[in-house]
Amino acid sequence: MSQDHRKLDAKSICNSIMPLVKDSPIIPMSTLIADMQARFQYKVSYRKAWLAKQMAMQKLYGDWDEAYNELQGWISAMVEYIPGTIVDLQTAFPYCKLLVQVDETWLYGKYTQILLIAVAQDGNGNVLPIAFAIVESENSELWAYFIQNLQRHVVKQDNICIISDRSKGLVAAIRQSELPWRSVYCIRHIAVNFHNQYKNKDWRKRIVNMGYELEAHRFKHKLARLETDMAGFNPSLRQWLGSMEPW
Repeated sequence: MSQDHRKLDAKSICNSIMPLVKDSPIIPMSTLIADMQARFQYKVSYRKAWLAKQMAMQKLYGDWDEAYNELQGWISAMVEYIPGTIVDLQTAFPYCKLLVQVDETWLYGKYTQILLIAVAQDGNGNVLPIAFAIVESENSELWAYFIQNLQRHVVKQDNICIISDRSKGLVAAIRQSELPWRSVYCIRHIAVNFHNQYKNKDWRKRIVNMGYELEAHRFKHKLARLETDMAGFNPSLRQWLGSMEPW
């Protein structure tokens, strides 16, 4: 059969694989697909098998999102009704990568302030918002307020790398706060700023590729070649590259 089997939907598969999932919650998709094929002489799609396993997991262990949302109330009830209960609630950032991306944007409509936001990434590649603030303007004083509270309440590690457009206010705030964090450029910001000024896709691609270099000597080699090529094409391009302070 070349077409999808309408009778063999995810709900039907869920009921069939329930014992397998109960015995081994980490059972791979390939095993479930092979079991369905042996039982029904039909190979189900990976997506349908995945959906069926999620249904089975939910029936066996409950909905993960609902359980997580009830956790705070459950902890509060324990503290209130069971004397002597001690709760140590830790934030999620210690389990994220040691990278924090910060940015700002204007709010439009009724409220016209500026939104400062910080996001992190966990081991599964999920992007998580970890802090935000609404301020009247973007300057070093308000960036310092944001960065200091970010470090005090959320990101308490020292070896943190902040990715941003490296605005003057943010860089000044990091230096004034004397935090042992490293500030680096967001390559996307560099590419957008370059394209807005010079409208050259080929040069932009070379700059982005240079920015992805992980070894200092390879970066410097590409930078030297780029500056040499740009000198004859447009002298201001070399000056534009030199305006970005390496850190």
